[in-house]
Amino acid sequence: MIAHNIIATLGKRASLKIQSGDLSDAEELLNKILCLESNNFHALLLLGSILGSMGRPKEAITPLKKAQKINSKDLHVLHNLGKALFDTQAYSDSIAVFKELLSLGGPNSDVFIDIGTAHLRCGKPELAIEYYDEAILHSPLLSAAWNNKSAALLELKNLDAAELINTKALELDDGNADAWLNRGNIFFAKELFDEAIKCFTQSKAIFPGIAKAHIGIANVLTKLGKEDLALNQYVQTIEQFPENADAHYNLGTFYDSIKDYENAIKQYEEALRINPLLSIAGWNLSLSSHLSGNLQKGWDFYHHRWELVDYPRKQHQNIPPLRSLAAGTNKSVLVWHEQGLGDSIQFSRFLPLLANMGYLVTFDCQKPLINLLGCLQNISLTSGLIKPSKFDFQVPLLDLPKLFGINISNIPTPDQYLTADEDRSIYWEKLINGERNQLPNIGIACSGNINHQNDVNRSIPLSVFLPLSNQANLFLLQNHLRASDKLALESMRINHITASIDDFADTAAIVNSMDLVISVDTSIAHLSGALGKITWLLLPFHNDFRWLSNGTTSPWYGKIEIFRQKRKGDWSGVVTDITAALSKIAPPA
Repeated sequence: MIAHNIIATLGKRASLKIQSGDLSDAEELLNKILCLESNNFHALLLLGSILGSMGRPKEAITPLKKAQKINSKDLHVLHNLGKALFDTQAYSDSIAVFKELLSLGGPNSDVFIDIGTAHLRCGKPELAIEYYDEAILHSPLLSAAWNNKSAALLELKNLDAAELINTKALELDDGNADAWLNRGNIFFAKELFDEAIKCFTQSKAIFPGIAKAHIGIANVLTKLGKEDLALNQYVQTIEQFPENADAHYNLGTFYDSIKDYENAIKQYEEALRINPLLSIAGWNLSLSSHLSGNLQKGWDFYHHRWELVDYPRKQHQNIPPLRSLAAGTNKSVLVWHEQGLGDSIQFSRFLPLLANMGYLVTFDCQKPLINLLGCLQNISLTSGLIKPSKFDFQVPLLDLPKLFGINISNIPTPDQYLTADEDRSIYWEKLINGERNQLPNIGIACSGNINHQNDVNRSIPLSVFLPLSNQANLFLLQNHLRASDKLALESMRINHITASIDDFADTAAIVNSMDLVISVDTSIAHLSGALGKITWLLLPFHNDFRWLSNGTTSPWYGKIEIFRQKRKGDWSGVVTDITAALSKIAPPA
């Protein structure tokens, strides 16, 4: 009876503290109740609720889950638990809780919006729109529902539809700061930068505490090349919102854009300190560390790739992961590819190292690489035909550098680790050199996979190579050409002999027959480097992480020489440099 009276008194005091906004004292009182009665439903519910309001959703989940076990049908518990799970980025779990809330409490527009936004954060904008439409159906005058649908359409890059729906949201409530923010994002995507700034400015005028509007203005200034103004805006934003992870992350991307990787890293680290779940900051931290030459730190944060919405999902999770390296003692390990052909070629050098440790190594690689990688000793190769029971461990290919503790000074076999098939080499050598003249044979690759996120920057029009045609016999080493490049091919003296090749083993034999390979950043460059062929690599101003941020050589490939853009988008200077370099070894005919 005494304990019951104490609990009742503490409960009343806690309620009064919550009403007055003194949540810290309320938390202390509720914890005292739970010390006396660990399964007190109301104390668990209130504690979970106030922890969520105090910005501590991870701590809120435990008491709310305990409360749910006591009463699984309580709508307040489900609402607060769904919110806490959402705020900790456990989106799939939050969706399940919100759906349970709908099944018990009936249609609720706010809950439909919550489910839609959780789907949007999971990278499923189509599903998000279905739930936003449900919210609109039940509350057609709800501005937030229309605006959220607009945001999902923006995610789908359906910009005109996004703008139209956003207009409806603002017609319903022109004081909706989030809708003005979203409109700014739409205009930013449309590259209507003046309009974007007006919208971001209107958003923060309505609600000065909306940090993303301040960030949006800074991002526009960066896009316009107004670097001093952009930096000043980012700094002011952080001064106003020092604990806003997005502000630090975006300042990091600004420093990345001007190739100040040291300061970029500091901002990404600060963003992660504030929000350890901000995976994009961890991913960028990894890339900036690589570019600055700190490979070991880069690999330490490279795991954040799995948390990105648009990154491929992990495979073979029914096989135990290989978490550390020790003597293999005939343990079987499945290594599987996760990225492009060039990545598989670059990092296949680690497979023999595993085999040398005693592991029985199988590499699940892309089918076009099977014959090429057959030269690797003691490595079994497959392409998607996996029996999980055969393996003790599995590991994605790009986890191997971290497991081996790779830094800039201990990269294995940079000079050569792949060889071309002898019979294929003889065949292609005869074909290529049938009418050999005094000019060198140079293989070129001007473009790669059109779906690559940086393809627009890394690929070059084939016509750019025209100045080289009087200095060498040019051979196109890529199978596929853009329509514009096909027209250039017809007017240039370039041999396109790869149109009928079978796979990368043929490409390797052709590369082996060249005196020199000149390539943009594609799988051809990795193949040529792995074969130990003299290779000239042409890089955009902002290049991929593996090539570091400066220098003319690569720690990954001993015979690659790098020619970098000095200004963004300017390939003419690069071609001038390679033309001058070529004239030293091959005077014009």
